[in-house]
Amino acid sequence: MAGGRGRPHRLLGLVPPSLVLAAALGGNRSEPYVLGLPFLLVCITGCVLISSLTMAIVGALDAAADRREGAGAPPDATAFDRHP
Repeated sequence: MAGGRGRPHRLLGLVPPSLVLAAALGGNRSEPYVLGLPFLLVCITGCVLISSLTMAIVGALDAAADRREGAGAPPDATAFDRHP
């Protein structure tokens, strides 16, 4: 994970847990049904879908930042297996 600092788009990672928390607090207090499903289930399902979209955006922005920094190649995985 090269260049972890200076990437404000990673703050978007706070959106999914915030949505789930808000849905659990707000959706649990109401009784309506949406398409025959409880409102809380619809809220949580929507949060999961929005979370996937948000993390895909963060991944794309991270890849673009890596290309700009020239750090597109992943680190050598065998470098950690070497023993002194």
